[in-house]
Order: sequence, then structure tokens, then C-alpha cells
Amino acid sequence: MLLFSKKDIAVSICVPVYGTEMLLDRCFNSVAVQNFSGFELVVVDDCSNGTDEKGRNCSKIVKDFKKSVKFPVTYIKHQENKGIAESRKTAIYASKGKYLIFLDSDDTLKENAVEILYKAITENNCSVVQGIAQVFGDDLTEDEKSIVDKKVNCLFEGELKGSEFIAGFLENSNHSGFLWAKIYERETILNAISHIPPIYCILAEDFLIYFWVCYEASKNGGKYMGIKQPVYNYWMQNGITRKQKIEDLDRWEKTCSVASAFTALFTEFEEINERGEKLELNEAQYKEVKRLCRAFLANNIKALRSKVIPELQQQAYQILCEFWGEDFVKDVEKLVDAKEARGM
Repeated sequence: MLLFSKKDIAVSICVPVYGTEMLLDRCFNSVAVQNFSGFELVVVDDCSNGTDEKGRNCSKIVKDFKKSVKFPVTYIKHQENKGIAESRKTAIYASKGKYLIFLDSDDTLKENAVEILYKAITENNCSVVQGIAQVFGDDLTEDEKSIVDKKVNCLFEGELKGSEFIAGFLENSNHSGFLWAKIYERETILNAISHIPPIYCILAEDFLIYFWVCYEASKNGGKYMGIKQPVYNYWMQNGITRKQKIEDLDRWEKTCSVASAFTALFTEFEEINERGEKLELNEAQYKEVKRLCRAFLANNIKALRSKVIPELQQQAYQILCEFWGEDFVKDVEKLVDAKEARGM
């Protein structure tokens, strides 16, 4: 095993884990084959209780993997399940590289992803560089795959500087809010998560973190670059947002946790103003954040109606109101009903 010092690590690859032990070998092996020297792997076990086909838990899988590679591997275990937002934050704080790449544990990196992204971010002095993700999913129709591909590969080919960065994300929707398939300057990420309090959130955490990345990069004259080079494999066979019926309230609460991201966002807006600081958003950008908030709630309402089994509907509705607020839920329900009546 080679010994690395902090100065040898240019890139930290951050992987949160919860319930994906069956897929970890595939994920980790995509890191092992990277043709780039000077990176580390940071794995955060969010109190996961799964095992792989060999009966190994996350800790054992990481331990075995660590023996087979010559780059640093850091394993951190949460003593309680904190959600993916906190897992990402734990990985960020533990990272040593000047640049960070987020890799979901059920996805994989393309073989030369780190080299491609590192070269782009360093040679162009960027805060964020986004590449292309290839979509996989055995149970997806071609139409479904096309829709997903268009969403995950929303990319601005070229540069967005300063205020263009957040305007591109919020006003022009010219690049995606997914954290993966990108590389980040660590300082920008640290500034971003300083706006986020401890929060249990497993949905919309990408949007929450990336919003603050755009905000901080724009405020500090940072730069985004999109490159049309494949760097990421996005696998669709897992995830809480798929089409399966929701048959337990625990899963429904996780679905509703998307509200926590927006609660944290708007609370921080208020606190920025209370501190006497200027919220660096124009009116159009602020309206877009509010629109996205309503859209996420609308998706929760649609999921309640289409996915939650009938015998849980009443309790699930109460949980929905607890997360979002009853008045807000009723207002957005009217919008959903109106759109459905128009066949939209």
C-alpha cells in the first residue's frame, strides 16, 4: 500500500451509502480503474444495515476493497441514520482534495472520468465543471430513458461566469442541479454547505446543495463550464422516486422529506436578511425558487394519489401536511387539480 500525504491528494471522490451494499463492488470498482493518480475515496456509511451477496456489510466491503487498491480510502460510519444531505456534508468535511466529485453508491464513474474532469477544472480555472451522464435502466422504455437523459444531461456547453452562473441555473435552466457528473472546487462546496443546518433530507438535497454552490460561486466571481464528454453512469434500477407502490409510512415520510430542503432554504434566506446581509438573488431567481418549491410539493401530492396504497391515504395526507404545512398543501392541491382538469 502506498502512503499518501494530504498534499498528494488532488481529488476526493465522495460516496454516501445507505442500503446499496449489493451494488458497492460495482461502484468502488469504477473508482479503482481510474487512470489518474492523486485521488482518494471517502465513504460515508449512513448507519446502513444491508449486506451484499456474500453477507458483507458496508464496513467489511470497504475493508476488503481497501486491501486491493493503492489510493487512500476513508470510511466513516454514522451512528444513526441522518439522511443523504448530512452524509454528503460528512464526506465533504472529511475530504482532503482541492476538488470534489460526488458519486452515488448505486452509480459508477466512466473509466477516465476523474482525469477528464480534473483537467477541465484546473486548465479553465472553474468552480464547477459538468460532464455527460449515460442513463441505464433495464425496466425503462426508450421514451422514459429519453426523458431522463434530457433531464440529467441538461448542460451548458461553454462557460458561465459570475452572475451568469446562478442565472443559468435558475432563470435559463441551462444546466442540471444534480451533484454528480460534476467536479467542484472544495472551497466553493464548503461555502455552500455553510448555509445548510443539520437536516434530515433524502430528496432534493442535490438541489439544496447545488443552489448554494451556484449562489456562492456567482457571488465570488466563480465560473461554470459544461463539457460534452461522458464521465458518469446513472443507474435507474433503485431509488425512492421510482414507480413502485408506497406501502409503509416510513417510506412515505422519506418521500416527504423533500420539504426539509426548502424549509432550510427559505429559513436561510430570512437569516441572511436578519444578519443585515444582502440576499444575492434577483426577483426572477427568487420566483423560480418558489416555483420549484411548489413543483416539488405538487409531485408529493401526485405521489400520494398514485402511489400510496388506499389504506394509508389518510395518515399519509396528515404526514404531508406536517412536512409542508396544511395551508400550503391545500393551495398547491388546487393547482394540481386545475392542471389535471385541463389534461396537463
